[in-house]
Amino acid sequence: MTGIYAAWRSLGGFGNLVGNPYGSTLMAKLLLVGAAAMLGGFNRFVVMPPWLARESAGNAAPERFPA
Repeated sequence: MTGIYAAWRSLGGFGNLVGNPYGSTLMAKLLLVGAAAMLGGFNRFVVMPPWLARESAGNAAPERFPA
C-alpha cells in the first residue's frame, strides 16, 4: 500500500507513468516481478506435478547426494 501511495505522490497520478524516470523504473520493476511470478507458477503447476507423480511411484532418479 505504501508503494502505491509513494508512486501516486511522486508522479502526481497514474497517467504520468510514461515519460517519467521514476514511472519507467516502476513499470520495468513490475514487469520483472510479473515475469518471475509467471515462471514460478509455471514451475509449480506445470513442471512439478509430473515430477512429483514419478517420485511417488518410485520411478524417480536416485538422489545424487543422499543424506
